Amino acid sequence: MTVENHAFQEAVAYFDALWEQAQRSLDAGDIPAAGRLVPLNYCVSTVARLIQQPGSLAERVDHLKLTLMNRVGDQFFYSPDSLHISLLGCTPRLPSKDSFPSHQIEKIRRICIETLSGAGQMRFHLKGLGLVGSQVFIQVYPYIRTWAVLRDQLGQALITAGEQPITYANKAPIHLNLMRITDNSPGQIEAVAAALRDLHEATIGDLDVVTIDYLITDFVLSDFHVLSEIRLNAPSGDSLPL
Repeated sequence: MTVENHAFQEAVAYFDALWEQAQRSLDAGDIPAAGRLVPLNYCVSTVARLIQQPGSLAERVDHLKLTLMNRVGDQFFYSPDSLHISLLGCTPRLPSKDSFPSHQIEKIRRICIETLSGAGQMRFHLKGLGLVGSQVFIQVYPYIRTWAVLRDQLGQALITAGEQPITYANKAPIHLNLMRITDNSPGQIEAVAAALRDLHEATIGDLDVVTIDYLITDFVLSDFHVLSEIRLNAPSGDSLPL
C-alpha cells in the first residue's frame, strides 16, 4: 500500500520521540505503577478489537505478549479478546456500566453507523513495543490518515448532537495496549527495560481493520458489552477526504 500524506512518517517521528523519553525514564527507574485497573469506570466507545479483524495477526501479537510475559513476570496484561486499537470514546467515563440510558446509546449508535459504515477497511503496520507512563504498547503506523479523519468526524458529529466524547487535540497517534506496569520495584523495572529494548524493533506485520465494535467498556476492556459491530463497507480506506 502506498504511504500517503506523510501519515506513516509522522507516526515514525512520534514513536521515536516517545521511545527516547521512555529510555530516559527506564534508565532513571522513574516509571509509575498503574493503580487499580479492573474495573475502572465505563464509557460508550468505538474500538477495533484484534480478534474481529481478518488474518493471523492476532496470533503474532499473542506470541509477542507471551514472550513479554515470560520476561517481566507479574504485571497486568490485556486478555486476547480485549486487545484493540481505540477509535473514540463517545461519552465521559462514569462509575457504572448502567450509567448510560437506552435513548443515549441508540442516538450514539446511529451517529457511529452514519459516520463509520462507509469508511472502508484500513491497513496499519504494527512494529515494536513502546512505553508511555505505565503503559506498554505495540506501535501502530497508519498508511493513510483515515483513522485520524474518522476520529475527528465522529467527535464533531457527537458534539453537534450534544454528547461529550473523549477527544484529544492530536487525533493521529494509535497505540495497541499490551501491558500496564503494576509492579515498579527496581528489579521489575530492570526486567521491563531489558525486555522492551530487545522487543522495541520486533516486526509483527500489517493489520487490516474491517470491523469496529460499538460497546460499553471499562478502562481496559476487562468488562465490556458489544452493542453493535459496524462493518467498514467501502472498498478502500482512501474513500474519505484526507
